[in-house]
Amino acid sequence: MSIMSVVNRFLLKRIISGRTWAEAKVYEQPLDPIMDVLKEGMESKTPVIAVYTQEASNDEPFGVAEQFGVNSLVCMIYIYLPPKVTVTEGATEIEIDNSGAGLALDVVSRQIFASLHSGNEDWIAIWRKLIIQIDKIKRSFVLHEIENGTNIPVMEIRLDLSTVAEPSYGEALYGGWLMLDTKLRATGDPEHLQFANLLKGMIEAPADLEPLELVQMQHNLTDAGAKASGFDYSR
Repeated sequence: MSIMSVVNRFLLKRIISGRTWAEAKVYEQPLDPIMDVLKEGMESKTPVIAVYTQEASNDEPFGVAEQFGVNSLVCMIYIYLPPKVTVTEGATEIEIDNSGAGLALDVVSRQIFASLHSGNEDWIAIWRKLIIQIDKIKRSFVLHEIENGTNIPVMEIRLDLSTVAEPSYGEALYGGWLMLDTKLRATGDPEHLQFANLLKGMIEAPADLEPLELVQMQHNLTDAGAKASGFDYSR
């Protein structure tokens, strides 16, 4: 698995939540059918946002070691607009139907990008530590059929991201990974603590490998590849 893709989704959900017309209706890679994802939003008449990872790749020129160089991540953010939406802007309540869908989607998109700069500051600081830059942004407008021929307007936002490398194996938490661990444990949320323990275990394990064995692991080398590279990793 790509730890960076998991953490990016986790952080974006918390950065965006409460900062747009979707309010807390921000989902992290939901696997349910779209009708189930939209149900809560349709009942509360609010937009719904879903964050997905489309692709994770490594740009390391030597081998396929994800623990070195710069990694790439394609993140998709979907904004779904139920047939009728009621939002509050300041002291004004605004009702939006499909005729105003384009405006509503553009507003929520703007709110999403604003949330990357202000609002949930602790989560933003960690995201900026792990994300080197946004290389490209692409917005697409589509109609999504949900049932009985009913179409709902959707905006797809594609973010091409350059990220820090995957964390090394068998090393203590460092940099942005340590910042995330500290924040997760400080919230007092049992789910955050569980997630922190999961990440810490995946990053710091295995802890019993010899240095040359770690080199082999970091570079994703097979035994034959390690020998061909001149490593004597035998104990």
